[in-house]
Amino acid sequence: MRSYSFSSLNQRRMDCSSSFTSTVSAVLHFVLGITRLTAIALPLKHAKIWSGRMIAFYVLLWTVFFLAAIPLILPGSTSYVVNSNVFGTLGVEFSLLGTYFTNYSVGNTGIGAVAEFLNFLCYVGMCLKFRSFM
Repeated sequence: MRSYSFSSLNQRRMDCSSSFTSTVSAVLHFVLGITRLTAIALPLKHAKIWSGRMIAFYVLLWTVFFLAAIPLILPGSTSYVVNSNVFGTLGVEFSLLGTYFTNYSVGNTGIGAVAEFLNFLCYVGMCLKFRSFM
């Protein structure tokens, strides 16, 4: 097993956290963009479209977020540190080791990039719809 210095593990911990956080942010931004697009493009059907499908959509989102966390439970893929914050609350921080770290970061970045591109297309669709109002 490879050994890592504390600063190396700390940097990896921050990179994994920021990678996952930016992916979650991109996906939720896409959800906001698609709901805005349907509100502008289909104003009379918007409530009907999103009222019944939102529960299924949220289940899908939480499933994706759960699958993104699976590398944390693979044996031999993580290191962890138990620490406490200024209030004395204990917490566990995980760090991915070796190629798991690279694959996890690249995968999250790819998912985030696709979500942002789809969000961009939603805003292009909104602009085109606004243009048709003129």
